[in-house]
Amino acid sequence: MNRLKKYITSHQVSLALRVTFSIVSPPILFYYLHMLPIGAALSLGALGTSLTDTPGPPEHRRNGFYASIALNCLVAIITGFTHSWPIILGLEIVAFSFLLSYLSVFGTRAGSVGSMALLILILNSDPSRRTQAQVLENGLLIGLGGVWYAFLSLVLYRLFPYRLAQQAVGESIISTAAYMRTKARFYREGESVEAALDELLKEQVVLQSQQDQVRELLFKARRIVNDSTPKGRILLSMFLDSVDLFEGILSTQQDYHFLQEQLEGTDVLPQIAILIESMADELEAIGIAIQASTAFKEGDVVKAEFQKLQGSLEALKGTWGATHPEAWLSLQLILSNIKDIRDRMHRLSLYTYYDTQTGAKEELDFARFISHQPIDAQEFVDNLTMHSQVFRHAIRLSLAMLAGYIVSRILPFGHGYWILLSISVILKPLFGSTKKLYLQRLGGTLVGAVIGGVLLYYVTSEQVLLGLMILMMIVGYSLLRQNYFFFCILLTIFVLIAFHFLYHRDFKEIVEDRVIDTVIGSAIALVSGFIFIPSWSHETMMKNMLAMITAGETYFDLVARSYTGREVPVEDFKLARKDAFVALANLSDNFQRVLTEPRSKRRNVPYMHAYVVSSQLFVAHSASLAQYNQDQKKGFSGEKVNTIAGDVHTHLENARRYLQGEPPVPQVPRAASGEAGDAVSDQFVIIDTLSRDIENAARKFAGAS
Repeated sequence: MNRLKKYITSHQVSLALRVTFSIVSPPILFYYLHMLPIGAALSLGALGTSLTDTPGPPEHRRNGFYASIALNCLVAIITGFTHSWPIILGLEIVAFSFLLSYLSVFGTRAGSVGSMALLILILNSDPSRRTQAQVLENGLLIGLGGVWYAFLSLVLYRLFPYRLAQQAVGESIISTAAYMRTKARFYREGESVEAALDELLKEQVVLQSQQDQVRELLFKARRIVNDSTPKGRILLSMFLDSVDLFEGILSTQQDYHFLQEQLEGTDVLPQIAILIESMADELEAIGIAIQASTAFKEGDVVKAEFQKLQGSLEALKGTWGATHPEAWLSLQLILSNIKDIRDRMHRLSLYTYYDTQTGAKEELDFARFISHQPIDAQEFVDNLTMHSQVFRHAIRLSLAMLAGYIVSRILPFGHGYWILLSISVILKPLFGSTKKLYLQRLGGTLVGAVIGGVLLYYVTSEQVLLGLMILMMIVGYSLLRQNYFFFCILLTIFVLIAFHFLYHRDFKEIVEDRVIDTVIGSAIALVSGFIFIPSWSHETMMKNMLAMITAGETYFDLVARSYTGREVPVEDFKLARKDAFVALANLSDNFQRVLTEPRSKRRNVPYMHAYVVSSQLFVAHSASLAQYNQDQKKGFSGEKVNTIAGDVHTHLENARRYLQGEPPVPQVPRAASGEAGDAVSDQFVIIDTLSRDIENAARKFAGAS
């Protein structure tokens, strides 16, 4: 039930409903007015603008709509006037493919605007004959369709100004719950610690993407940042506390191999796993409640599991605790961390009531926590180089589209624009992403074609087919960013039914054309990604490795400074923490893409993996230090901190130098400080060891490159 509620209340479903209504309503209305071509053009315009509607502040969304409407209208008119001249149209496709894909140098939203304009170009490149007046009318109707969607979207925002923010915050908390659930794997019997850690890195990539989206939405929206109402303050507090909660979950890092060995024969670790899973379930329910704008009432499951764990630890405290002091200390730290996470979850649950007594907004400069991508002509010029991934992709896409266009002109069957559409959707800047989309689109199209063909064969009622078409569109677009394979299945079914209504052709011919064109377009995209100035993920790994060193070092430095009695500004600490989390997610994502590429291109994978894992543990143990309270920090002198911090900085500096091809700096070996059993000392020593591991991994990676 929770899974269904999570899906229904998500932003993706809201967007899918909005997109579907804006696209389907014009054809239905004008069908009954016997002017279906007008409805189809309006529908196409709404589609081209709706897919640029990514989450963000209203002024950015509005500007994106304006740019999309104008560009779609212009491209449709130009294509309409030139589609009768094959050579000119081919040159036009090449030029627009380059320019429209190159718009991504100005950010994700600009890239979406360019991609949708390219979609409009492709769908208007069919050889149907139109007069000049009809071309102009079609272009203006496409623009008007975009206006219709923009009007609908902005009106809904006015009516429900906090809805999008609530959904985004709720989804980020749900992703945090998934991350927590993965942490429970470390405590299960028979689980591979290494496999669990790899899964954790994947979850962190998803979570970080969600958190970045929320930052863009909340911190750039003047209405929320400057809001004096309880709802605005509480939405900000929800997100800020959820990031603190994530840091708490991240900081539970332990030596799991050691714990499994020491606690063999007891049921403590399985109890911890069950408790963490119960907490993850409750945290997910809190996120769903935020999405659905309902209050969350805490249950008794977590409390009962927590008390059970406390009882088990109390039973171990005597003889076992005395004979296993290190393991006992780890268990106490785990229990303390769980208590802290429970307190934060309780606070989040109170926020769902939107009580005026909660949600005291922190005085932070939110502009520091978001990236800014200005529309700057210099940025356009600076990226006109082979060193730019955007420039290389624009050239690659242009060549692939030219190849697809030539093939579509040679073939005596099918719709050429399906070939071009498959190329434009599948071909991505990095080959790993292209290969993944190739498999998903090809497989989804084949499965969808089979299902769609069966439906068209057995279902004869037009009302039922119309209902199925609308359902496929709603569910399909709700899965666009989550599961592209299922999106392709549902989109194919939608297209087959739509073509059946529009052209009344035999469904076998429709299925055959769709499958053949998709296979051809997908193959061209995959081959183009491999042969046309290809970009491999290992080429960007060095940049992310260096960024991880810088962000991780800054985060550790501010955490360590709090142990020396020096004041650490909250804003500086939270910014450093955010940068470290983002850098780690980018590094992990880059490494996952490397693993999807051809074996011959997976260079230095063992050293990359060692670097990624060591970086993950470095950030996790830094977060552990940040979680200790003032009482735990007492007695750890600034001299000890400076000694170990100096070693850490030297190791990280050497790692940076190895990656940049520079000689390392000499280091004087020092004995680690700290008393046995001192949790703070142990964390500093572990971090020192991990920084050495990062240095060694960087040295081996650079030496093998």
